[in-house]
Order: sequence, then C-alpha cells, then structure tokens
Amino acid sequence: MYSGGDTQYLNFYGPPRSIKTIPYVQALHGKGGNTGDMHSGIDDFKDSVIFVGFSAANQPEQDVVRDDYHTVFSNPDGLYISGVEIAATAFANLLENKPVRPLPRMGSLGLLFVFGFALGVIFLIQQKRGVAIACAALVLLYAGAAYYYFKDAGIWLPLVNPLGLQIPAAFFGAVLLRYYEAKLDRQQLKEAFGYFLPERVVNDIVKNAGAMAFSNQLVYGACLATDAEKYTALAEKLEPQQLAQLMNDYYAALFEPVRRHHGIVSDVVGDAMLAIWSKTSSKIDLRKEACYACLDIAAAIDHFNQFSTHLPLPTRVGLHFGEMLLGNIGALHHYEYRAIGDIVNTTNRIQGANKYLGTRILVSSEVITGLDEFLTRPLGDFLLTGKSTPVNLFELMAHRDSASERQLWLCEVFSRALNAYQRQQWEEAFEGFNKILDAMPEDGPARFFLAACQQYRSTAPTDSWDPTMRISNK
Repeated sequence: MYSGGDTQYLNFYGPPRSIKTIPYVQALHGKGGNTGDMHSGIDDFKDSVIFVGFSAANQPEQDVVRDDYHTVFSNPDGLYISGVEIAATAFANLLENKPVRPLPRMGSLGLLFVFGFALGVIFLIQQKRGVAIACAALVLLYAGAAYYYFKDAGIWLPLVNPLGLQIPAAFFGAVLLRYYEAKLDRQQLKEAFGYFLPERVVNDIVKNAGAMAFSNQLVYGACLATDAEKYTALAEKLEPQQLAQLMNDYYAALFEPVRRHHGIVSDVVGDAMLAIWSKTSSKIDLRKEACYACLDIAAAIDHFNQFSTHLPLPTRVGLHFGEMLLGNIGALHHYEYRAIGDIVNTTNRIQGANKYLGTRILVSSEVITGLDEFLTRPLGDFLLTGKSTPVNLFELMAHRDSASERQLWLCEVFSRALNAYQRQQWEEAFEGFNKILDAMPEDGPARFFLAACQQYRSTAPTDSWDPTMRISNK
C-alpha cells in the first residue's frame, strides 16, 4: 500500500510500544492467562487487527532479535520502535486516513511568502526594541500553529525555511535596506546642504544626524569680499523676478572662480559676497589660490557685463589674510556658518577703499608677501573706516607672466612717485602722478595721490606728518 505513486509519511503515535502491545501467548489464552480457555482470549480482540512480531520491552531484549528502526521517537536508552509496530502504525494511518501530510508545493510557497512578508514589515516598520518583540511573537505564533496542525490534523508545516532561513534573511535584508536608505538620505542631505555649507561641516552634520556637532575652529584664512556698483539703481528699474534672475546669473559668475580655486562662499547679502580660504597652518598656496580667484572674478564680471542686457554691474574686490574663527553663529533654532574675527571687517573696509582709489582689486600686504607670481602696485598705508591700525594696501593687477608693457610701466612710475610722496618730495611726486594721468587719464590711484600732493604743495605738513592715508567713510 505504500508502494504507490504518492509517498506516505508515517504518523507515529509516540515512543516504542505506544500501540497496544501484549505477549501473543496472552492473546491466545486470555488476559487472565488461563491456558485452557483459548476462545476467551481470542474474543478479547474481536473486531481488531492484530500484527504479530517481535517487540522488545527493553534494550537488552531488543539486542536478542534485531528488528528495530531508528525514528524520531528513539529513546535515549537505546530502545527503538520495532518493525511490527511500524507496520501497525502504517496500517492505522491508512485506516484512519491520518498520515503526516506536508503542504502542497503551492501552499508551502504561499505560506513562506506570507511569513516572509510579515517579517519584512516588522523589520522595516518597527524600531530596534519593537523588532525583537514582534519577531519573537511571530515565531511563537507560527511554531504554535505548526504544532497544532501537526498534532491534530497531521499537517506538516515547513519549519526549517521560515525559522532557520527566512528570519536571518529578513533581518540582514532589512539591515542592508536601512543602510542603503540611510546612505541615500545622507547623500541627498549632503547635496542639499552643500549649497550652503562647506563639505567638512556637511559631513559633520550628516554623521551626527543633524546635530550641531561642528565646533568653532581657529584657522589661518584669506577673506575675499565683493560689492557691485550701481546695484541700487538697477534694483529700482527691474521687477523682482527679473532682478532675481539677473542676480542669479551674476552670482554664478562670481561663485565659479571661488569654487575652481577651492574657496568657500561663506555669505551672500544683496549684491555682496564673502568667500574664504582656510587652513590650520599659514601656507602660501592658500593666498595664491585667493589671488587667482580675484583675477578670475574680475575677468568673469567683465564677460558678464559685456553680454548682459541690463545695466553693467562693475564689481569691487577686497582681499585680506590672517587668523579667523570658523564656526556656527546664532542662537535658539537658527545658526549660520560664518567666518568670525577682525579679518572679516577689515576685508570689507579694503573692498570699500576701491571707491576712493578708483581701483577694482585691493589686497593687503599680508596677502601678497612672498608671492612673486602677481603684478601688484603698492599704494601705501591706509587707516580705514572704524580701524585704529593702518593696513598696507596693494592693487592686484595681473598675473606677472601675462602683464602688459603698459601695466609694468604704470607700476614702475607709480612706485617712484609714491616713494617721493612719502619722502615729502611734492614736486617730484606731482610730476610722476601727472605723467601717469597724461598717459592714463582714468587711473584712480594717480588722481587720488595727485590731489594730496596739490594740497601739501600749497600748505606744507607739520613735522609730525604721517604718510598714512585716512578714509573716513565706508
């Protein structure tokens, strides 16, 4: 009966001798053991099926006649279920139609899918502590259901795959998915904050889930400030949407040289920009990059003004170098990443001095000291608005290799005239500045110092005269 096409699985009733087992001599002579009354013994088993064979009651008896088989109910003492009891078990399973029946293939696949789906939902939705509780509850529920169906209905639910494979797979799958989602979120966060903060600060925020984890840092830095002329007049003539589009294009021209030369745009207010280059040690490369950015900004703005359909926006640039504090400034729920220190105020004052000197790019001596790659024009010491210490200024004109003969001549003649001015040789200085204006009537520094020479030619300074020039307005 078990040799057909469909495999039958034995549904054992328990450990060895769980099926009623008696010595056959007792079956022949009755339960009382009266050997003279054979019919009464047989009547005790009326309407029963009897299997006759050797079934040991203990392990030593089993060793006498080996008709035993290893099953799930093999006892630790070595007693196995006998062949005759296995045959009786098989017959009883068929008679009662209660063999062990595994779920059909489609049923097993459906159950595994539902179990795996439930695990996935638990691992994705629940928090860490809730996952363990929900997972344990699901395992207990499934194991209880498997035990119930196996005991009462003989249905064999899969256990190894859901409990031994699906739970670990769901756990590690959820971990990998959460890691991928977290990585994607961090990348999106970095891209979003990258428009407003330096990469180092963005990385700190991402690692600390948005906490204000980045601390203030004292660094050596170059600070660059720009300001656009005629912005107020332009803003009055344009609609807000037009002005916004124009300023976006304008700032695109400004930001690109800063980015290309490894600077950071720290602040933008109206038509003004503040950019910084910073390192923990004073290195010449930092100042060199900032100077290159200044020259490229001037070229980019010239190109922007040339192709703009609106009024041009000539731009003044100031550059200074020194110690500054980089960090988060603010209170309560609003912070901004800023450069802090006197260097920022001084840079803005240097930028503002362009208005009085008629220049475009002014830098301090702290910036160009030791830099031979650039052509600069010395302008002397200036006491800027609100400052108590003079700043030695230079006009940054060009990269030395690309400087024109006209620019080289201007720097040479101006340096001699400025030296004469500082030595109070008014006639010599006057002649030098006049010579420049004859060749270049638009030169602002020559006009600025020529006016000072004219004043001192008519009214000689006192003995305590200081060549430091004073600018009282921003």
